[in-house]
Amino acid sequence: MIASLYQQAEQLDAHDPLRVVKGQFVLPENMIYLDGNSLGPVTHAAKQRAHEVVEQQWQPDLIKSWNQHNWIGLPQQERNQNSHQPCGRATGPNQFTSSPLFHIMCLNIFNRKRT
Repeated sequence: MIASLYQQAEQLDAHDPLRVVKGQFVLPENMIYLDGNSLGPVTHAAKQRAHEVVEQQWQPDLIKSWNQHNWIGLPQQERNQNSHQPCGRATGPNQFTSSPLFHIMCLNIFNRKRT
């Protein structure tokens, strides 16, 4: 019975349209990560972008990065680029009250492909 369930799961996985997305994340070998109360696993793109920001912006420009690389404007830029409002929130200015939230927003922006 267990073998049958395992085979069923493998068949479902083989036909899952989101299967290709798994390769975008940095995960330990043979790990199934289901924690919904965290930032989740890092993507290869976010890891690369964070490295680029540290090496090409933060490290050489230090505090000047806030203006030189427009870190100070990232929350406003994010708000302007998103036409949808999560959780049915009314439109209007966002207010960021925590440093971790700011960093999450920055990583979200850094992870996007630039056009």
